[in-house]
Amino acid sequence: MNIASHSHEYIVLKSSDEREKQNELHYCRSEILGESIGEVKRVADMHERKSEMAKNADAFIALPDGYGTMEELLEIIAWSQLGIHHKPVGILNVDGYYNDLIQLFDKGVREGFIEDSASHIVISADNAEELLRKMEAKAEEERRREANKKRRSS
Repeated sequence: MNIASHSHEYIVLKSSDEREKQNELHYCRSEILGESIGEVKRVADMHERKSEMAKNADAFIALPDGYGTMEELLEIIAWSQLGIHHKPVGILNVDGYYNDLIQLFDKGVREGFIEDSASHIVISADNAEELLRKMEAKAEEERRREANKKRRSS
């Protein structure tokens, strides 16, 4: 699974095809572990960067960070709602950093500003293992849904 993110505080994961079969994930440029595995791609601007992340990632994870991270997170959520991508979007809610944002999303659903059907887009957990487990389950669910859709259209 390729997980895209931007910022020194993000976990960026990548698995090779061979290891993906074994469900082993490799950290791909994680300041947390001090490893650099994978490709760093230079882009001209934010729009190109987000486009490249969306094309090349299997999922997205946001860790606690500032306005830029929140802007990217909200755009990726909006793209999911619009059907531009069908990839898991995760929030690693370290020490409850994103509690208020998650509550705002819930309020948006309750008050009708966010459709109930879009409330499933954001996956959150307070530790990386749980978040990755939830996101992998979500990705598998999406693969099954797409396979069923293809079978019905055949």
